[in-house]
Amino acid sequence: MNVPRLKQGLEAVPLLDGVAIVNSGAPVLFQGRAAGEVLVPLLATLDGLLNAEGLAAKLGMPVEHVERGLALLAERGLVEDSA
Repeated sequence: MNVPRLKQGLEAVPLLDGVAIVNSGAPVLFQGRAAGEVLVPLLATLDGLLNAEGLAAKLGMPVEHVERGLALLAERGLVEDSA
């Protein structure tokens, strides 16, 4: 995925132990330390303007963490390529 963004109509809701992605259907839950430390900040920056390297630089985290987070979101059909 070149320049990822959260699909339209989805909203990321931070939880005490992770994050929920919600729309009109059932929420998709991600729980645990990685969800809080990687997915929550990553989801807040998925506006379709930066690639994985740019997101990693903006968030101050290793690009591998960003790529794993994006892969997890893509597996569940939550992100799309804005390019």
